[in-house]
Formats: sequence, C-alpha cells, structure tokens
Amino acid sequence: MYRLSRGTRYLPFVALALLVVIYWNDVPRWQLIGLFVAYAVATAAFDWLRRAYDRAAPPPSEALAWAHRFAIAAAVSGAVWGLVGWRLVGASAPTRELFLSMALALMVTAAVVSRSAYLPAFHAFTLAAGVPFVAAELLRGTFVSTDIAIGAATYVACLAVWAHNLHRSQWQNIALRFENTELIDRLSAAREVAETARVAAEAGNRAKSEFLATISHELRTPLNGIIGMAGLLLGTRLDVEQRSYAEVVRESGEGLLGIINDILDFSKLDADRIELEAIAFDLPALVEGAVELLAPRAAAKSLDIETYIAPDVPARVIGDPARLRQALFNLIG
Repeated sequence: MYRLSRGTRYLPFVALALLVVIYWNDVPRWQLIGLFVAYAVATAAFDWLRRAYDRAAPPPSEALAWAHRFAIAAAVSGAVWGLVGWRLVGASAPTRELFLSMALALMVTAAVVSRSAYLPAFHAFTLAAGVPFVAAELLRGTFVSTDIAIGAATYVACLAVWAHNLHRSQWQNIALRFENTELIDRLSAAREVAETARVAAEAGNRAKSEFLATISHELRTPLNGIIGMAGLLLGTRLDVEQRSYAEVVRESGEGLLGIINDILDFSKLDADRIELEAIAFDLPALVEGAVELLAPRAAAKSLDIETYIAPDVPARVIGDPARLRQALFNLIG
C-alpha cells in the first residue's frame, strides 16, 4: 500500500491548484493559500512516513502497526480535502462548483487504487474527504444541492463496493502467490532429497564395485597360482589316482575362478562400467572349445551336443572372445 500511494502523490496538487485559481476571486485568498499549504504539509508528512517504511523494511510481525500509521496519514489527507469541500461549497457560481465536485470525485476514485489494499485507510480518507462536502450541500437546503449530496453519497458508496472487491482480489492474489511459493519450496526440497539419494546410491555402487574388484583381484591371484601349479603337476609322472586328484584341483580352481569373474562382470554391468575388447580370434575354435567343456555335463544327462558353423561365417573375427565364451556357456549350460 505504501508503494501504490507513490503514483498518486502529485495528482492532488494539480487538482487543488486548479481550485485555487477558480475560486481566487470568490474566497479570501489567505484561506485558499492556507488550504494549499495544509495539504502540502500533510503530503510531506506522508512522504516522510513512506520513506521511514522503506528504510525500516519491517518484518511481517510489524505490518499491522505500519498499516495503522498509513490509515492515520490517509485520514489527515482526507480531512484537508474535507475542509476544501466544506469551505468552497456555495462560495461561487454553480458552474464553478462543478469543478469542486469533479476534484473531490477524482480524489476519492484515486483512493480506491492507492488505499484499497488496507480498507481502514480507504474508509478513513473517503469519510474525511466526502462527509463535509455532503453535509455542506445538505445544509444549503436547495433542491440542486440536495441532489448533489445524494449523488455524491451514492457515488462514494459505489466506490466503496469497488474498493472491497479490489481488496478481496488483491488478497486472493497474495494468497495464491504464497501458495505458489510454498509449492516451489516443496518441489525444491523434494528435488534436493532425490539428488541426495541419487548421489548416495552412486556412491554405494562405486563402493560395491571397488570392493568386488579388490576382492576378486585378491582371490584370483592365489587361484591362478593353484591352477598353474595343478597344470605343472599334471605334466609330471603321476599314477591314475594322483592324476585324477590333480585334475579335480585344476577344474575346481577354474570353476571358482569363473564364478569370481562372473561376480565381477555383474558388478560392472550394474555400474555401467563394463568394457568390451576388440581383438582378433578364431571363432570356430572358440565355439568348439566351449562345447568340449560342456560335453561331459551333457553326456551325464544322456545328451549329445554338437557344433555347426555355416560355411559363410568367417573363421577370424574381431570381438571379445571372453564375453562370447561366457554367453555360449550361459546359453548351452
């Protein structure tokens, strides 16, 4: 409301100056000058209050106190206009009184825009400015003056209805703005929670992948040693029972190594960090080797497993042989 009143501060001076010129020869000039000076003082006091409000930037808890000060300042300004109406009514020809009525109507209409944000301020200004004018017209007792008084009162009543509607619309807009602000704050808080959860999940995935990579490396090193030593042992002179035991050790180590590699691959897939090699290898040899490893398991189930590679399939291809072998094991096994 303090900010809205800035745009109408100079309009009353123009209207009052025109009235001073119009009534210059009909009313004692010291009275006209006195009314003009009185309104200038009231306006200066209002401007001082407005600047004090801007400097204070009061919190919401002090809003009501500043609204009361605004209403008092509005009442003082309206009282000056009430004195203008009381003194100038009947002081000149009826044609000149038309300008007085228009000036007062203009001031009250401007108050709807500048003071409807706080209805007590609007009512204080309107009553202080309008009641003396209406009373002066009624006291004249003529038919025309009575019609003017009734018309002025009706006009002020219509403006009051407009001010109430405008006030309701302003407060609805303010409430909607606060609701939108609250909604934005909630969305921002939800976004921050989701972002925090995403960062925590990514950190958990990285920690899990690093843990599995470390564990797999620590396990594969001794397993490779076991498998290698089993291979060396199989290259020596062994009887049938010893060779059987050595083969079991090597096969078990290779199986456990395959499980560890699968776990590491799954962790890489989950973290979108798996990398495919691009090397040249013999495709028929890889397929036949995979089938040979799975043939004993198929024979145990009384199944025959064979390979067939179409003649138009090239023997040498470029790709990731380890991943292809793993895919064949998953499909066949």
